[in-house]
Amino acid sequence: MIRKIIFICLFSGFLINATAQEEDYISLFIYNFTRYFEWPEDRRTGDFVIEIMGHESVAKKLTEITANRTVGNQRIVIRSINSPDDMGKPHIIMIGHWHSRHMRSVLGKIGASPTLVISDKEGMTGEGSAINFVIRDGAIKFELKKLNATKFGLKVHSRLDNMAILID
Repeated sequence: MIRKIIFICLFSGFLINATAQEEDYISLFIYNFTRYFEWPEDRRTGDFVIEIMGHESVAKKLTEITANRTVGNQRIVIRSINSPDDMGKPHIIMIGHWHSRHMRSVLGKIGASPTLVISDKEGMTGEGSAINFVIRDGAIKFELKKLNATKFGLKVHSRLDNMAILID
């Protein structure tokens, strides 16, 4: 019985650590995506807003990573939101796995606004996200569907092709 309890405690600690690492990687990826996409000229003033829906821990980590950093001359602002009703007009929105059911509402709120849509649930590039985080070969990777970025007026730097799993 004691072995089972020890095993459960160790396994739980491993899962918590693995989840924390996953959130760290996702946060770093999101920050680095600001270098590989180009927003139209009219979106290069004011704050650079990144909204995170349903991933509070990613929002917290991203806030730490982006403290005192900019995109061009724009200050980075991280907002944690719970639903499409809370959305502003972000430059980037990350929709967490459990909130993926809101994809259509999110896309409706975005309209034609140049916004990079990021998700982390299998198949979401088919629903409208440009970037989708996946686990492949035990590592966090990301899918890129360029069409879903360019239709929102974003330019995708070709260097991203070498890092992504490209989706047609």
